[in-house]
This record gives sequence, C-alpha cells and structure tokens, in this order.
Amino acid sequence: MRRVVLLLILLALMGMGTRYALIRRQRAREARLPIVETATVERGEVTISVSGTGVVEPLTTVDVKSETPGRIVELLVDVGQEVKAGQVIARIDPTEPQAQFEQAQADVEAALARVRQAETSLSLQQRLTPVQVEEAQQQLASAKARLEQARKALELEQAQVAASIRQAEEALAAAQARERQAHHQAETQPHLTQTAIAQAQAAYEAAVEELRQLKEATHPQARAQAEAAYQQALGNVEQAQAGVRQAQAALEQAQAALRSAEENLKAQEEALRQLKEATHPQARAAAQAAFDQAQANLVNAEKNLKRQLELLSKGFVSQAQVDTAQAQYEVAKAQWNSAKERLNTLQQEQDAELKAAQARVADAQTRVADAKARIASAEAQLLEAQSRVRTAEAELASAKQRLDTLQAQQEAEVRNAEARVAQTKAALESAQANAVQNRLRQEELQAAQAAVRQAEANLEAARANAVQLEIRRAEVRTAEAAVKQAEAALESAKANQLQERVRASDIVNARAQLQRAQAQLENARKQLRETIIYAPRSGIVLQKYVEEGTMVVSGSRGLASGTAGSIVQLGDMSRVFVDCQVDETDIGKVWEGQSVDITVDAFPEQIFEGKVVRIDPRTTTEQNVTYVHVKVEFDMPDPRLKPGMTATCEFIVERREDVLVVPTEALREAEDGGSMVEVLVDRKPPGEDPKVRSIPMREGKRIVTRWILPRKVEVGLEGSEYVEILSGLQGGEVVVTSIFEPQAQQGPSLRGMMRSMGGGGRP
Repeated sequence: MRRVVLLLILLALMGMGTRYALIRRQRAREARLPIVETATVERGEVTISVSGTGVVEPLTTVDVKSETPGRIVELLVDVGQEVKAGQVIARIDPTEPQAQFEQAQADVEAALARVRQAETSLSLQQRLTPVQVEEAQQQLASAKARLEQARKALELEQAQVAASIRQAEEALAAAQARERQAHHQAETQPHLTQTAIAQAQAAYEAAVEELRQLKEATHPQARAQAEAAYQQALGNVEQAQAGVRQAQAALEQAQAALRSAEENLKAQEEALRQLKEATHPQARAAAQAAFDQAQANLVNAEKNLKRQLELLSKGFVSQAQVDTAQAQYEVAKAQWNSAKERLNTLQQEQDAELKAAQARVADAQTRVADAKARIASAEAQLLEAQSRVRTAEAELASAKQRLDTLQAQQEAEVRNAEARVAQTKAALESAQANAVQNRLRQEELQAAQAAVRQAEANLEAARANAVQLEIRRAEVRTAEAAVKQAEAALESAKANQLQERVRASDIVNARAQLQRAQAQLENARKQLRETIIYAPRSGIVLQKYVEEGTMVVSGSRGLASGTAGSIVQLGDMSRVFVDCQVDETDIGKVWEGQSVDITVDAFPEQIFEGKVVRIDPRTTTEQNVTYVHVKVEFDMPDPRLKPGMTATCEFIVERREDVLVVPTEALREAEDGGSMVEVLVDRKPPGEDPKVRSIPMREGKRIVTRWILPRKVEVGLEGSEYVEILSGLQGGEVVVTSIFEPQAQQGPSLRGMMRSMGGGGRP
C-alpha cells in the first residue's frame, strides 16, 4: 500500500514537472521573440522648432517706495496678495509731517501778513508822496505869488509914492465935493427918512409871515410826509423779511417733500426690483413646478389606469381597483387643469402687478420731479424775497436819509427865515433910527468939512511917505528867500518818490518769501499726504521689504538707492513674458512675432502659446556659451504662472498641419540615398521579394507571424518628432519604428526544478 502511494506521488510529481517544463519552454520562446515597436500612419502636424529656456517674468515690476521718511504704523498687504491701483498699501506715522505742515501753514500766514504790510506801506507811500509834492508845489507857487506880489507891491509903492500926492490932491478935491454933497443931503434928508421907515416895516412883516408859514404849515406837512414815507419803507422791510422767512419755510417744506418723494421712489423701485427679481420669478417657478408635478401625477395616474384596465380585462384585478385608479386619474387631471390654469393666469396677474408697480414708480418719479420743481420755485421765490428785502432796505435807507436831510433843511430854512426877520427888524429899527439922520446929515456936513481939512493934511503926509519904498524892497527880499526855501522843499518831496521803489522792492521780497513759504507748505502737505502709501498700479505683491514698525527713508533722496525706502514690490501680471536664452547658432531662426509653444516645469503636461515680442540686439556669454535674450509673451496669461518659474520655449520655425506623418524613428535611408520605411502587414504579399521578411510577434496570448515590407517614400517637412510623408504611404498603415532582438536565455533543468520543489531521495 505504501508503495502504491509513493508511486502515485512520483507520477504526480513527474506530471507537474512535465507541465512546468512545457511552460518554461513556452516562456523561453516568447522571451526570444523580437520586440517590435510600430506606429500608425495618420494625419497630424509637423513642426520645426528652436528650443530655449528661460524664466517667467511679469510685464513690469515696480518698487513702491515711501517719499516720506518715518515709521511704518500699518502694512496692509502681504506677499502674493492682488492689489488694485489706488489701494492703500501702508501708512507712515504722520506726527512729524503733521507738525511740519502746521508750521508751514503758520509761515505762510506770517509771509502773507508781511506782503500785506508791504503793500499797505507802498499804498500809503503812494498816497503821501503825491500829497507832499503837491503841497510843496503849492507852497512854491504861493511863495512865488508872494514874491510876485511883493515885487508888484514895490512897483505899486513906487507908483503910489508918486501918485499918493496926486491922490491926496484928488482926495482933497473929493472931500471938498463931499462937503458940498453933505450940505445938499442935509437939506433933503427928512423926506428920505420917512420913505425908508415905510419900506422896512413892510419887509419886516413879510419876513414874520414867512417864518410863521414855515413853522406852522410847510415844515410840519413835509416832515409828516417824510415820516410817513419812512414808516412805509420800514413796514415794507418787515413785510419783505416776512416774505423771506415764508420763502425759506416753503423751501424747507419743498426739500422735505423732495426727501420724502425720493425715499418713496427708492421704496417703489425696490418693490419693482423685488417683483422682477424675486417675487415673480419665485411665483413662476412655483407655478411651473406645481404644473410639472401635476403633469407627472397625471401621466402616472393615466398609466396606472391603463394598466388596471388591462389587468381587469385579464381578470387579475377587481373593478374596485379600477374605480380607484379612475378616481385617482380624475383627481390628477383636475389638479393638472388647475395647475395649467394657474400657470396661464399667473403671467397676466404678474403683468398687471408689474404695470401697477411701474405706475407707482412713475408716480414716485413724477412726485420727485414735482418736488424738485417746487424747490426750484421756492428757491426762486426766496431769491425774489431777498431781492425785495434789499430793495425795501434801500428804500428805508433812502427814506431815513430824506428824513434826516429834511430836518437839516428845515432847520436851515427856519434859521434863514429868522435871520431875515432879524435882518428886516434891524433894517426897520435902522430906518426908525434914521430919523436922527437929519441931525446926522448936519454932523456929516461938519465931518465933510473936517475931511477937507484932513485931506489937506493927508496931502502933506503923502508927500512925506517916500520912506515906504525901503519897506517894500525888504519884503521883496524876504519873498525871494521863501521861494528858494519852497523850491528846496519841492526837491525833497520829489526825492521821497524814490521810497516807492524801496516799498515796491519790499513787496517783491515779501512775495518771494510768501512763495517760498507756500512752496514749503505744499511740500509739507505733500509729505503729509505721502504718509499714506497707495498702489501706483494694479498687480501682485511679489516681495515685502519692511514690516510694521520699520523705519524707512525717503525713496526720492539722493542717498536712497536700490530698495532703500521701498515698501513692497508689485508685479503687473496682466501680461506675462518669458526671458528666454537662445543659442547664437539658432538665433537666425527666431524673429519678432514668431509663434512659440511654451511649457512650464510646474505644469509639464500643458502647452501655452505665445509670440516673440523682442530680440536683444547683443549677445551674452556665460561659461563660454554665447546666447541671445529673447522676450516671449504668453497669448493668454494664466493666474497659475508665477514670476521666476522655469519655462522652455519652442520657437516654431515651420509648421504644417493635417498632413500624413510618421515618427522620425520610422524613417530609413534607402540604398539609392532616398528615404524608405518598413511597413508591417498581416499577410505575405504575392510573388517573391527577397527584401520582404517575416517576423514572429506576440499578440495577446498568441504568437503570430507578420511581414515587413520595405517601401520608398517621398518626405516633406522633417521635424524633431515627426516627418511629413508626401507619397508612398496611406493613412492607417503600420510602420516599424524599432526592432529589439533579445538574447536567448537558458531555462532551468528538470532536475534543478524538481530540487527546487523539494523532491529527490537521499544524497
């Protein structure tokens, strides 16, 4: 029994070994099969390109600097943050710039005061100098007039000395004539005295009556009229002021109405917007959903009813179940009709609501327009009322002036009338007193006789007045000295005109100081404004140079260079470029506007498109390699692109699309120097061709024999990966790209296999 078991085990092991050996031989055969790589002829594109590498760059980078030194109290952006032009980036402590600004304001006010003082001094000097010159000229003219008068007086005195005797003689003759006249008047005086008294009495009575008329009639009436006009003007002012207050109240009421109308308009517009954007769309959506649900229910109920009827006809259900299905169908149909009716009428209702809301908005707009019109009318009424106030005040001032003038005029008229009364009274008294003229005429006669005697004495005195000539000559010398003094004063006054130039120079200096102070004020204002740092353009924060609390210097000072004074660095990523290095041997195949395929190491599976925008005019050499910088712009900026990323650029020298292509590895050199490929086919072509050869290949789990046919082709554009085939191949054919012949491997022996499986006897 044991031998049988051992025999069975041995047979099993031998069967397993045989199977394993067969499998190993199969695998060894498969391992010795050549590895054939193929490609299918298809339509595609062929590209000739030049490669270069570079880094991604933004359109521009700008260091945002502080124009004002100080401590950063707020830094509002971080690296990678996108900012907009005009956005606040940082704030600098404004304490010192604020103090400088206030000091500059004070300096401007002081400089302005100095300008005004200098202008006042010049104005005063300009007014005083002409007055002084005019006074000196008048004094000179007066001195010259006095000199001329003294000279004429001397000449006159000289003439008078000669003529005084003649005049004295004539005076004597006149005195003698008056003596004769006095003698005649003494005889006619009584009649003249009576006539003068009567005339003076009439004039006195007329003056008294005129004074009474002024006091009792003319003046009271005129004063009453003036006071009435003044009171009327005063009332007009009060009435006009009341009109202003009323117009102001009307304006305030109209403004309140406008605010109310605008609030109502906003509310109506919001209600209209709610209808359009929320209420109506929601209602339509709900009605449509209800209709869709009702329709679905109707379809289901109809299907259920048909199914129940079919089952009833076959006897599978009762009539009650059919009736229930019929009732459900009727209910579903009624609900569908109701939902459809609701959907049809909802649009009309919403149109009506929308028109009503639009009408309310239009009404609110009309009210706003009416309120604005009322405001304009109220403002016009207010201006008109204010104009009436000014007119009434002017009329009041005029009435007051007329009243004051009338008072003074009437007082003057009363004084004149009283003066005439006094004058006529004095004339009357004088006329009455002239009653003594009879005696006076006698006395005049005696006086005339005495005058004759006096004239005789004067004649003697005139003959002795020759000494007055020396006095007149001394007066001439004094007047000449006064003229010289006045001329000197005039020259001094004219010299004072030079002070105007000095004052004008003071104004120029003061204005220059004012301009300097204003420039300092503007600079201080600029410094104060620049404590808030704004983004000069939109972009992305590429780098922060400072943190909050850092002291920064002014970026515009001469000592500030590089990043001194810089807060952050912004990059404009609205346009993205690659600064690419192209070998000098390839630069002849690169031109501006050339299309470029760009790959970025961060996204190797994606190809970006771009164009050449600039080629540097000079080369650069690094580590004995000469290259040229070429700037390539991405056609479509991608937010994933970051400055500094490594990029590879393929400069498209030539590209052909939709042509037959094969991989460059499939191209072979023919014996005649042309090009050929090896076509892989399933069956051997008819005839005997020594160049056709077979090759075993594995397809799935089978090993098949395929045939390789050499074929000449006409090649077009040759790219780095694909070659254009002009003739010799058709789309869909398979060409061989490479064949790998593996070396034969020796498989393990059966003995070794069995030993490895643990079998065998004793050693």
